[in-house]
Amino acid sequence: MKRRTKWIISLSVGVPVVIVGGLLLVLILSSPPPRTELGEIETRALPGLSDTVPSGSPAQPELNEEIVSAVLPPTLSTLGLPIRGTLVMHGDGKPFGEEHYELAYEDGIASLRSDGRFWFKALIATINLVFDQTLRWDDTLRPLEYAATFDAPLGFGRSYQASFAEAAAQVRINNDSDTFALKRDHTFIVGTFSTYAVVPLIDALRPLQEAETFDTLMFGGPPSQSREDESDGLPAMHVRRVEDGVIRAGEQEIWVSRYEISSEMGSMFLYALGIEFLGLYAGEEGDALFVYRADFFPDGFEIVDPDEAFR
Repeated sequence: MKRRTKWIISLSVGVPVVIVGGLLLVLILSSPPPRTELGEIETRALPGLSDTVPSGSPAQPELNEEIVSAVLPPTLSTLGLPIRGTLVMHGDGKPFGEEHYELAYEDGIASLRSDGRFWFKALIATINLVFDQTLRWDDTLRPLEYAATFDAPLGFGRSYQASFAEAAAQVRINNDSDTFALKRDHTFIVGTFSTYAVVPLIDALRPLQEAETFDTLMFGGPPSQSREDESDGLPAMHVRRVEDGVIRAGEQEIWVSRYEISSEMGSMFLYALGIEFLGLYAGEEGDALFVYRADFFPDGFEIVDPDEAFR
């Protein structure tokens, strides 16, 4: 796997490298084999699409009368939350994790709650990490609180807590705390993969026709977030909506929104239908990170060249 793709996975998963390194020392000696197969996933139809699509025509979302009739500009209360989904993560063509999440809005607070697990093969040991996380925003999607735990064998787990003010975040990792300067109205929290599900919501509230730059607080991210680099600020992440694309699932081809997410570590593309996060893709064929909504696409989906679609 190329270095850039490795960093993308590291930044996206949010699993501290120290957990993996420490566990290798003990799991190689003795540990019961962890469960590495996917759990049972309940599948359902992708909402907003017609049941049948004429041959040679793109599948287009049907109009949601509630949203159409809502007072503009849109707000979180009119976007159709809550959303529930299940993600499956593939690296180099093999699954390495699953995550169940819910995006909701109530009493002026947006929230993401998720849980799942990752597994990583290292030498002769497989590391299994079970996690849960909660992320809360205000009604303009400025972060308020973040909390996550990663449970690992033999005391190598990690817990995270963060609270946000207008210009700073107070972060606690286990028993250590630190403060980071940031702009709360342009801050993106990267935890596990479900944290990217907020991108279509951001676009719905304030269209991302031009690239928007975020201070990025990455839990388990790169060393550049250490205290000694604080003068340089947090890493920047750029998000912009690009030309719509096409995905194929079985015999159905669907027009979807595409978002490019880039930083100094590389780029990846996010796929969505309305406010529904459908997946992420980074890297090249045979050396790629692929995350997809398994409740909609139990076998994943194919990214189609628009010139080859609907023929």
